[in-house]
Amino acid sequence: MVGGSFQPLLGFTLLLLCVKPGLGSSIGEGDAEVGCIGRERQALLKFKQGIVDDFGILSSWGNEEDKTDCCRWEGVQCSNLTGHVVMLDLGAYGYNESRYLRGKISHSLLGLQHLRHLDLSGNNFEGESMPEFIGSFTKMRYLNLSSTHFFGTLPCQLGNLSNLNSLDLSGNSHMSSENLDWLSHLSSLTHLNLNGANLSKVIQWPEAITKLPSLIELHLKSCDLPSLATPSLSLVNSSASLVLLDLSFNQLHTASIYPWLFNFSNSLVHLDLSYNLLRGSLLGAFGNMVSLAYLDLSKNRLGGRIPTHFSGSLVHLELSNNFIRGSIPGTFGNMTSLASLGLSRNRLKGKIPKSLSSSLVYLDLSGNQIQGSIPDTFGNMTSLRTLCLCSNQLEGEIPKSFNNLCKLQTLELCRNNLDGVLAKNLLPCANDTLEILDLSRNRFIGSFPDFIGFSSLTRLELGYNQLNGNLPESIAQLSQLQVLNMPWNSLQGTVSEAHLFNLSKLQHFDLAFNSLLTLNFSSDWVPQFQLTEILLASCKLGPRFPGWLRSQKGVGWLDISGSGISDVIPNWFWNFSSHLYRLNISNNEITGIVPNLSLRFAHFAQMDLSSNRFEGSIPLFLFRAGWLDLSKTCFQGQFLYCVQLVVELWPISTSQITYCQESYPTVGHDGKE
Repeated sequence: MVGGSFQPLLGFTLLLLCVKPGLGSSIGEGDAEVGCIGRERQALLKFKQGIVDDFGILSSWGNEEDKTDCCRWEGVQCSNLTGHVVMLDLGAYGYNESRYLRGKISHSLLGLQHLRHLDLSGNNFEGESMPEFIGSFTKMRYLNLSSTHFFGTLPCQLGNLSNLNSLDLSGNSHMSSENLDWLSHLSSLTHLNLNGANLSKVIQWPEAITKLPSLIELHLKSCDLPSLATPSLSLVNSSASLVLLDLSFNQLHTASIYPWLFNFSNSLVHLDLSYNLLRGSLLGAFGNMVSLAYLDLSKNRLGGRIPTHFSGSLVHLELSNNFIRGSIPGTFGNMTSLASLGLSRNRLKGKIPKSLSSSLVYLDLSGNQIQGSIPDTFGNMTSLRTLCLCSNQLEGEIPKSFNNLCKLQTLELCRNNLDGVLAKNLLPCANDTLEILDLSRNRFIGSFPDFIGFSSLTRLELGYNQLNGNLPESIAQLSQLQVLNMPWNSLQGTVSEAHLFNLSKLQHFDLAFNSLLTLNFSSDWVPQFQLTEILLASCKLGPRFPGWLRSQKGVGWLDISGSGISDVIPNWFWNFSSHLYRLNISNNEITGIVPNLSLRFAHFAQMDLSSNRFEGSIPLFLFRAGWLDLSKTCFQGQFLYCVQLVVELWPISTSQITYCQESYPTVGHDGKE
């Protein structure tokens, strides 16, 4: 799947039992304000002493000498009725992710026994254990210690927080727990987030969850959860109020989780089981979850066929990267709420149904074996922003009804058998919105389309088709373009500086194997862009060595092979090459001496200098590449020296030595040709 996944806003509101008012104020009934209590002020000051405040977050806090009201300090809130500190909100994400506190959490916080809300999220307490004394705040309703870099075990003392409504300990990947029995005491808990904690030893983790009768949201993403044994009847028959359940990125691989899941059939709105190891047929029982709006089962090993019925309230359905077979059910056309449908990388066959939900915003069917043509009815999906149909067996032309898709941002139709003449004014309705267009590896013919007005286009891929004619200078108007990929066509004419003048964001430039295309740039031209990949094989660059390459400082892949260069290679080129992981300048008539430099290439770099007219001896630094081809070059006078170098750096057989005596071989990192 390419392009950002669409995450729809679900049509429900989760109950928040602890609302966070503005910082640095008093809360409670009535208008009268009561100043902070002295012993609580002292507790806050002692807490501050253990904190390293690199960014001045606590600059408003007083000290022992002054008499400032602590209820007005940053992140502190007091009750208007009693003056007790009831909220300490120093979460780094409330300020700026680049600003945070570090140090140690002092026991002095125990002086704040009326604390109901504590947020220290996003701060850095690396190397410290999560304080056990936090379990002493029995009036606490909201606790957020997410992404605080704590180490060690989740303290079971958290189970003493019997009034807690929301607990967020996510993002602490160095914390673990062998059991979650302490959760059973949190009968008021509605929101629980343990994302990232290591729970691999908690065998019966659902049993602890079942004992939370008020739970609405449960986040256990990336917890290394083990698969279940057969669930007990007590788990299957327990009451459930769960609305959101995220078990993604774990090790769940047996069907024994299904009975426990279906216990929430009447309540679940959001279910994420992606990136697990679930096997077997895709159970139609998911269709019986009557309230389900969001279902993600992607990146598993599920087989079978797609059920013909799902919840009518489903908004997001993601089944990609499984082993699902059969055809796409036409019943998707009846799901009027469906906005996002992902079925990519399965084993689906047959044709695309003529009727799919007209409310779709995101549709990905790529990586299947779908045949036939693209239905004209796609033009009815006027809300569509992302359409991915790559790597199928689709035939025919792009439907003219695509002109109705005015909100389209991503269109990927690559690796099919689509044909026909590309319209000169392709997708005119989407010229302001389209960001990605990939029509590569099809059978399109005709001249290059006119992309005037496509102000948002960042990626344009039309390679491996049968397009001809000139590349229009209007392509310079695509000021946001980062990828220009058009290899293996029949383009002709000249590409000049005018074509690339305004493409300051261009990174990938591929016109390779358009053998009738000439690139004509002045020797002192300095482009506005900085390319990472330059692929111009078989284009006409010569006879002069392209001097504009000198301005490109971060190129990793350069292929200018067979481009008619018959010039002396400049010395600056070898400094330019230090970032390369793939270089091909073969099949030219490049001359000159390659200097012996202390240059090191990127890991396992591939170097092809074959079929040129280099002079002098072979420099040692070339043999630092992972793959090297020096065949049919004209290095002179060091015939036996070449053989000695190859033997020293890579063991080679007698037959390879014989071949080396006839012409320089292609040598790999394992010594093989």
